[in-house]
Amino acid sequence: AQLRKHWIENGLECDFRRYNDLGISPYHVHRSKEEHKQAIFVLAFEMAFKVRHSTLKKEFENLCEESTKNGRE
Repeated sequence: AQLRKHWIENGLECDFRRYNDLGISPYHVHRSKEEHKQAIFVLAFEMAFKVRHSTLKKEFENLCEESTKNGRE
């Protein structure tokens, strides 16, 4: 969900409708573990599809590099 937020904030277009239609976020602690797994799977699938089928590959590589750097700080 943090990656989704980062994509939106940085203007990286991706169709998040399937994820949004699930109506679940990491803050919905009352939802089942299975529902959260499904939401993560849908979100990851949409992002991977976008990267694979677009010119976002370089932006995605930069995002991964940035996330790795932030994790070490």
